[in-house]
Amino acid sequence: MADKWPAANGNWSSAANWNDGTKPVAGDDVYADGKTVTIDEDVTVGSIRNTQRTSGTVGGGFTVGGSRTVTANVGGFIAGSGSTLIVTNGATPTTLNGNMVGSSISGIYVHQHSGTGSLTLNGNVTGGSVTSASGMLVSTYATVTINGNVTGGTQGSAFGLHKSGGEVLTININGNVSSGTASTSSHGIQFNSGGVTLNIVGDVTAIANVNALNLAGTNTVNVTGSVNGSSTNGGTGISTGSGSTINVTGNVTGNLGHGIDIQTTQYLTITGNVFGANTNSKAAIALNNSASTCTINGNITGGANSSAYGLWAQNATSVVINGNVTGGTFGVGVLYQAGGSLTVNGNAIGGLGANGISSAGSGAVFVNRCIGSDFGSGSSGISATVGLSHATQNAVRCKYFQCGSRGMWPVFGPVLIDLQTDTSFQTRTNPSQSVF
Repeated sequence: MADKWPAANGNWSSAANWNDGTKPVAGDDVYADGKTVTIDEDVTVGSIRNTQRTSGTVGGGFTVGGSRTVTANVGGFIAGSGSTLIVTNGATPTTLNGNMVGSSISGIYVHQHSGTGSLTLNGNVTGGSVTSASGMLVSTYATVTINGNVTGGTQGSAFGLHKSGGEVLTININGNVSSGTASTSSHGIQFNSGGVTLNIVGDVTAIANVNALNLAGTNTVNVTGSVNGSSTNGGTGISTGSGSTINVTGNVTGNLGHGIDIQTTQYLTITGNVFGANTNSKAAIALNNSASTCTINGNITGGANSSAYGLWAQNATSVVINGNVTGGTFGVGVLYQAGGSLTVNGNAIGGLGANGISSAGSGAVFVNRCIGSDFGSGSSGISATVGLSHATQNAVRCKYFQCGSRGMWPVFGPVLIDLQTDTSFQTRTNPSQSVF
C-alpha cells in the first residue's frame, strides 16, 4: 500500500504520468495533488481523493469518461477541495465501488456527474463536516443507483445526495436514508427541482431538526421501508413539493418530528400501519393542504402524548383509511379538522385516554363501525373515550355502533347520523356489547 499522485495532468493509463513511473495498484491511496487525471481504464485502488498528501497540494480531481468501473474499496472517494470525481460518460454506464464522503476542508462536493447514462455506486454516501459539502451532487443523469446508505453531514447544507438541476431522473437507493446531525438543512437527500422518480428500499429517518428527504418540485417517491420522524428535534421523515406522489410500503411513526408532512398539493398512499409518538408530540402524518389526498391501507394508532396523533388532517380533499383507527394513551388516532371527506372502512375505537377519531372539520365523515373504549369509568384515572367524537354539524354516517366492554358509548357530540338501510339492532348477553 503506497501513496500515489500524478506528476502532471493526463490519463490514468500512462505510467509515466505517475510519481514513480508506475500506475497505482490495489490498496494504494491515490491523490490528485492539484492535477486533473482522466480515468480512461478500469481501476482498483484503496482510495481516490483530492485531500492534501504529506508535502503535497490540495485540490485537483479525477474525471471518468466512457463505460468504466472504478473501485476504491478501502478508503473510498474522499473530497478535499473541489470535486474529487466527475463522471461525464454520456450514454454509457459507470460503476463506482467504494464509499463517498463529503469534504472536511472546504464546502465542495465529492462527486458530480452529467450525461444521460447510468451510474451505479456500491457504497455509502455521506455529507461532509463543513457547510455545503455534499456527498454526491447530481446535475444531469438518466439513472443513478446507490447500493448503500445515504446520510446527511454535520454542517448546514452538507447533504448526503443533492440534485441541483432540472432534468428528469430515476434515483434508486437500496439502503437507509437519514438526515445529518447539523441544526439545520443537512438533509439526507435534497432536491432543488422536481422531475425525479426516487425509489428507496430501506428506512427513512429524520435526525435532529432536519428532514431526511427534503424535495422541492413535483416528484414521485416510492419507499419500501419505515418512515420515522426525528426523536431528538423537529425533523420530518419526508417533505416534498407540490403535485408530488408519495407511496410508502411500511410503517410511519411520529416523534418530535412528523413522519410525513404534507404542506402542498400531494397524493399520499401508505400500505402499512401509522403510529403516533410513544414519548413525543408530533403526528405521524400531517396533512396541511386542501387539495391533498391520502389513502392508508393499514391501521392508525394514536400515541402517548396529547398531540401525538396518528394522522392530523388540517386540510385535505380526501382521506380514506382501509383499516382500524384506535386512540392512544393521550393521542387521538385521527384528528380531522379538514373539509373534503374522511372515510374509515374499518373500526374507530376509543383508546386508553383518547378518542379513535376526533372530528372538528367541515368535511363529511363515514365510519364503518364506532366502538367505545374498553377502559372507561371502571378504570381509575382514565377518562371516558369514544370511537368517534364529533364537534360540528356536518354529515356523519356510521354503519354500526358498539359499546365498549365497560359500557362506554361509541360516539359523542352533535352527530347527525345517517343510518344505512342494512343497520340492525341486536342485544347480546352482555348489554354493554350491544350493536345498533
